[in-house]
Amino acid sequence: LNSDLHKFIETQQEHFEAQRKALEDKIQQVARRNEFERQQMLKSHERAIRAAVVVAQAQQEEKTLNKLSIGSASRGGSPDSKSNEGKLDMLVREQQARIT
Repeated sequence: LNSDLHKFIETQQEHFEAQRKALEDKIQQVARRNEFERQQMLKSHERAIRAAVVVAQAQQEEKTLNKLSIGSASRGGSPDSKSNEGKLDMLVREQQARIT
């Protein structure tokens, strides 16, 4: 009887140890997945912030170029809006290049 009881207890211990190991593995897997998803979200937010900065800088440059156009027009020169649009496009491309 004692040997049967001892074998039963040993079998139960092995079973519980296997379950504990499986749960630990699952916890580690979930932790790795959560960390990966957190890193992806951080990268996504970082890209969104960079894009917002590019847009804000381009808008600021556009305002500056518009002021320069208005200033040159008021001094008797003619504003070259196509040239300013080209400058703005170039600035936007430069900012986008910085993002990537």
